[in-house]
Amino acid sequence: MDFGISLQSLFLSDVAAFMSGALATAAMFGARYRRRAAAAASHRNDARPGWLEHGPDGILVFDAALSCTFASASMVRLLGEEAETYIGQTLDDLVGEEQVAAGEAVARVRAGRPGAETLFRTTRPTGEPLWVEMRIRAAPTDGTIIASLRDISTRKTAELALRVANLELNRLAGSDGLTDLANRRRFDQALEGECRRASRNNTPVSLLLIDVDRFKAFNDHYGHQAGDTCLKLIAGTLQATAARTSDVVARFGGEEFALLLPGLDERAAATMAAEAHAAVLALSRPHVRNPDAGGIVTVSVGCATVQPTPDTFKDIGGTLIAAADRALYDAKRLGRNRVVAPALQEEAEREAEWSAAADARLGRLDALRSLGALRETPSLNRIARMATMLLGLPGAFITVLDHDGVVVVGHHGMGDGPNAPPQALCETLVGARRPVVVRAPATDAQFGSFAAEQGLGFLAVAPLLSDDDLQHLGGLWVVDRQSRDAFDEPKRMLLSRLAALAMEDIEGRHRASVAQAA
Repeated sequence: MDFGISLQSLFLSDVAAFMSGALATAAMFGARYRRRAAAAASHRNDARPGWLEHGPDGILVFDAALSCTFASASMVRLLGEEAETYIGQTLDDLVGEEQVAAGEAVARVRAGRPGAETLFRTTRPTGEPLWVEMRIRAAPTDGTIIASLRDISTRKTAELALRVANLELNRLAGSDGLTDLANRRRFDQALEGECRRASRNNTPVSLLLIDVDRFKAFNDHYGHQAGDTCLKLIAGTLQATAARTSDVVARFGGEEFALLLPGLDERAAATMAAEAHAAVLALSRPHVRNPDAGGIVTVSVGCATVQPTPDTFKDIGGTLIAAADRALYDAKRLGRNRVVAPALQEEAEREAEWSAAADARLGRLDALRSLGALRETPSLNRIARMATMLLGLPGAFITVLDHDGVVVVGHHGMGDGPNAPPQALCETLVGARRPVVVRAPATDAQFGSFAAEQGLGFLAVAPLLSDDDLQHLGGLWVVDRQSRDAFDEPKRMLLSRLAALAMEDIEGRHRASVAQAA
């Protein structure tokens, strides 16, 4: 019995809740219906002047809550809907996406301005798009808003067409007629703007000047029409190379192109220059009058970078062009078909210096070997033994870095003799002027493989440096299978002195052999 009463109570409570919700919803819709009906009745009974009803503009009146209470008969001509359709609509319903702008206009007139304007887009029932200009003013007493609406679609269409035409005209005025790249005028404007921006942001600006090699000879051989086709092909290739939207690719003049690269430093610009050069080579465009490059079209590229400041940005554009032009001239002078850039030049100079040093070192070794100075001797074994005794380590060996590998010329405490370190490992030590000490070589990126193979827990190596020109010819190594504390400065100096003693022994035998031969 109690269970039945509970079900009945639950059922009655659910019905009550449902009825309560339904009544609330009905009351809400009823209030909205009554409000719209009242507004419609007010609209029917509203005696407005004839010019307001039938003037050229559509008229809407909104109450203080911005709900429409009156719509003129001319609204049907303007928007294609009967006037009563708008009764009860809010201003937001009318303007759609332009609610913020309309709300700001209302706020201005309620703040005391005599009037305000806003625009919005809508469509007629036929689907035809419509631009509407709405001018509003506020009644001084009750907060009523009066809106005057006018069709300005024809004007807006004309304005948009004019804007498109102006954009196209500006594009044509700033474009090269043959390649469709930026012309010199647009390039100069972009250069000034990017230098100004770079001075504010403290960023670099780079420029590539690119010239087609022997292009006059190309035109003479293939004809000017083929020359134009070639220029358009190169222009498209350069445009594809400059992937960033901020990069500006321009026809600088004749067969010369420019790439303006905002924000790129010297090394990044040099990389871009190399990519542009390679992309043109990849075209494999025939050019029989360019035999030095294999009979294909090539380009020379000059690269420059500047860092504008607030005081120099106005003049820095000319400086950048002059620097890139000098680099381009150097590329032509050095034989064409190449890139000249500060970053690449510094790298080339470093490589040349390294190559010269390597040649000198190997030449010195050749001279020592020819007179028998690069072989294991008792004196070098004694120096290795001195190293183990003075530094308190169980093993030491002396190596020379030769053309084809590493030669052990002295050792002590390594049983039958140590395995020589790999040539690649010894080459990484070339250029060192002080001992290199490794407390845990098995975990070191450079020494790990050799240390694991030899079972080493500690090693130190001092370079063998020639007396006169400090050429790095080899090293004196001291090792232990156990881990040790790092050498202090006196031990490092002692290891360096022992390495110098080994070098004196090798060069002394060389001098003796020379004297004996004389």
